[in-house]
Amino acid sequence: MTTPAKLNEFNHAEEPARQLLERLGWTYVSRDVLLAERHGEREVLLKGRLRAALLRLNEWLTEQQADRVIFELENVNDVGMARNQAVHEYLTYGMPLTVDGPRGRTTRTVRFFDFDHTENGLNEFVVTTQFRVRRSSERDGTEDDERLVIPDLVLFVNGIPLVVMEAKSPSLLDVWKSQAVRQLRRYQEAGPEWQGRGAPELFHYNLLCVAHCGAAAAFSTLYAPENTYFEWKWLGQYSEDDARQKFGEEPQGQAQLIVGLLSPATLLDILRDYVVYEPERGRLVKKLPRYQQYRAVRAAMSRILTGSKPTERGGVVWHTQGSGKSLTMLWLVTKIRREPRLANATIVVVTDRTQLDKQIAGTFERCGFPGPERMDRSRPEPAERRARRRERPDQRDPLDLQSVLKQGGSRTVMTTIQKFEEALSTPDGPLDLLNLSDNVIIMVDEAHRTQYGL
Repeated sequence: MTTPAKLNEFNHAEEPARQLLERLGWTYVSRDVLLAERHGEREVLLKGRLRAALLRLNEWLTEQQADRVIFELENVNDVGMARNQAVHEYLTYGMPLTVDGPRGRTTRTVRFFDFDHTENGLNEFVVTTQFRVRRSSERDGTEDDERLVIPDLVLFVNGIPLVVMEAKSPSLLDVWKSQAVRQLRRYQEAGPEWQGRGAPELFHYNLLCVAHCGAAAAFSTLYAPENTYFEWKWLGQYSEDDARQKFGEEPQGQAQLIVGLLSPATLLDILRDYVVYEPERGRLVKKLPRYQQYRAVRAAMSRILTGSKPTERGGVVWHTQGSGKSLTMLWLVTKIRREPRLANATIVVVTDRTQLDKQIAGTFERCGFPGPERMDRSRPEPAERRARRRERPDQRDPLDLQSVLKQGGSRTVMTTIQKFEEALSTPDGPLDLLNLSDNVIIMVDEAHRTQYGL
């Protein structure tokens, strides 16, 4: 029997979300159609769609090789968050695959997504509702929905479940969010109390989860507690009027999050460049940007790429204490390193004291910057006014900051404002110019302490 709360949930949260996702470019496919494609309700990858996507994206790949890739993706030798991280690296950087060729065995990289053409490229975006996943403790043939995991909406890209959404009735008022998050955590088996009561395999590939009730919505990552579910209050490329006219509804509440965060282009952008895994108190934590951080990085990249003179290419980003400025800087550096028009950029991160220098460098290192070793990016390096010997055998030799600034090249350098100012001077006085290149990017942390009046 359908209760009034479930009816409200469907009419005010689940169904409007599905319809809006369709208008954003997602294709609705019913769970019954998808079930016919699956080998039972324990299977969470849409393997036929994933195989077809792999063959589209990698023209050299054979069907047999595509099946090998899917097998490897399904059988990553890790558990929990470590498994999610390993899968994420495959999804974003590609999976190495050894193949036989005319010149012997070679290793090629398999792509899972078309990141360069997210709107009209080679990707397939599918949304379904009431997607049933059989729990490992349940036998085949069980028809009781209460003994299955059934998220309200699941978003698949190329057959891979990236987003799980749980809807609640807006009539639940202050408790809708806690109930939705609690259900998502049960699905994930996020604690010992949920053991055997969820379907953690659905979340091996997960990018983010959404709790929504029509009037409001919040998102977070795998295993996240309720207090880390945040709203998304930015519509991206759309103004409120544009969104209202294009999508036919007021861009508030869950509509605001869906338009701003779950549009195909934004979702794949975040998947590729805005996910970090950071050790905290003995466990691995997955972090995504809040909308303020994402907006700041996009605005900074736009100024860097479109400004015709230095004053137009720079800017100020205000952060409150504890708002994640180190991660904002990390994501900006990641985007710069990804951008072909900024190839070989020299990036200098300047702080106002040694403690902050070590803090930001530590964040970069803990979050895995610059990513897997196969990515051709430079690691953050310490720099001094002049090169000196390292103090401990396990330290790297500090760079000569003045030489780095003169020579340029693809380096990410960490230093303090004192050393930076010293590098711009000589015994005869300050230097007028060290480098004519427009490919040197300086990020100054706590800039207000040293840059008043500029």
